[in-house]
Amino acid sequence: MTVVRPNSIAGINSITVQTGQALNIHDADGNLIRNIVSNTGFSTVSGLSVGSAVTAKDYGVHITGVSTCTGNINVTGTITSAGNINANGNIVGDNSTDISGINDATVSMLSISDTITHTGDTDTKIRFPSSDTFTVETASQERFLIRADGRVSIASSLNVTGVCTAAAFIPSMGQLSHRNLIINGAMAVNQYGTSSTSSGFKVIDRWSMTAEGANTTLTQSQVDVASGTAPYQLGFRKAFKILNAGQSNSNVGGDTLRIEQHIEDQIIAQSGWDYKSSSSYLTLSFWVKSSVAQAFVILLQTRSDLGASGAYTYSQNFTIGSTDTWTKITTKIPGSSSLTLDNDATRGLSVAFYMYMGGDDTSGSHTDGAWQAYNNSDLALSQTITWWTTSNSTVEYTGVQLEVGEYATPFEHRGYDNELLRCQRYYYKTLANNNIFFPGMGMADVDGNTVILNTPFPVRMRNAPSALEQTGTASDYKIRRSTTATCSSVPTFGHASLDQVATNFISASHGWGDGSAVRCMGGTTDAYLGWSAEL
Repeated sequence: MTVVRPNSIAGINSITVQTGQALNIHDADGNLIRNIVSNTGFSTVSGLSVGSAVTAKDYGVHITGVSTCTGNINVTGTITSAGNINANGNIVGDNSTDISGINDATVSMLSISDTITHTGDTDTKIRFPSSDTFTVETASQERFLIRADGRVSIASSLNVTGVCTAAAFIPSMGQLSHRNLIINGAMAVNQYGTSSTSSGFKVIDRWSMTAEGANTTLTQSQVDVASGTAPYQLGFRKAFKILNAGQSNSNVGGDTLRIEQHIEDQIIAQSGWDYKSSSSYLTLSFWVKSSVAQAFVILLQTRSDLGASGAYTYSQNFTIGSTDTWTKITTKIPGSSSLTLDNDATRGLSVAFYMYMGGDDTSGSHTDGAWQAYNNSDLALSQTITWWTTSNSTVEYTGVQLEVGEYATPFEHRGYDNELLRCQRYYYKTLANNNIFFPGMGMADVDGNTVILNTPFPVRMRNAPSALEQTGTASDYKIRRSTTATCSSVPTFGHASLDQVATNFISASHGWGDGSAVRCMGGTTDAYLGWSAEL
């Protein structure tokens, strides 16, 4: 029986619509309130208010508006919403199935019992394994852990590409000091002198100038860093300066100018650099200022004999964009399976800065930024010649740091005394000035003319020196016991070990007996003695 009332129809067992058509139900004002597609499709409503439980079995519910639920909604099919689903209570799973495919969900609180797992990579997880503990796992291995007491653990390493600051930092391994493999990178120690127009180790310790093919004067000197400049504000007070008078025999293939430092094999081998691995790096950083804006060259070279088997080079151009302006340059150098290093006191790695390298050493086809077997005709890209031929051109360097890792850390400032001792392993110069004694004990020799001065080195030398440096003037040196005698010839080298050296002071017929204790001193303010163990 069918009963029709003004507001309802009862007793109808079926409604049939035409094939392909939906059943639409409207209110008295003609507004659509129901759209029934099929018994397996969706029901579209403009709003749905549920005061008790609604169970949708194999029929879908399609909501175009907002659904507010004050009771429970149990769904075994699909809920698709073009608008918002607002839950004032909790959305709770029964732990037997997963909730997936949620792309953009905004919730004030999400509660899980243990694990959040990446759907496409199930061994990558965020976990809460115990009370007040948070972990991150990759490849099913714990990589990051925050403990209940606030401690943080990292499985392997921590890499920060920006700046990392902390109130306190207490490492369990690795080093905070002695990072810089360069000695005297701040150019502060100058036992040799203050200025020279000669090539070699003449001014700043551990740094030499090499000029080939120059036909006008090149001057190497230690200079002050001007106050107010960026390096000065970072603590640098000295720089290595080259003044170039301008070479007139320009574009000669064999011309070259560089400053360089040689590093012992054992220092590199024991630095922690995995030099056989291309994913292990050294990082070189430095400050440079040039009167000519152009490209210069960094050249690293292995082995003491570049012509020997196993010698390799690595070059990298760097550009000075503004004249007479300090610029910081940073470059990282990867390892290579081709490299070979020993564990001894010979030359292992040289770091050189080239102001010019002629055509005999360069090639337009050179690969920049890569290790290659030593080839003296292909050390770097073809070089700009402007600085080399410009009269009174200058270049200055300071703050040179070579360290293990692919990031440049702030320069490691070591005290002058510490840096001086490091330099004295390679060169020791002692000054006496006028009537001031040289360090060590002098003993009169049997011939009556010679006093042997035994001088201990302040630090063990790299190798035993084989020669003596002095002023070349006999009157700069004296011998004293009860009386003072001026030397009749300059002091000469006697013999040396790693720890001490013997120097011969000669005075004609001083008359002191064999074995007498005698003091050796300077005769003028120029007096000095020097011994080199440089690489």
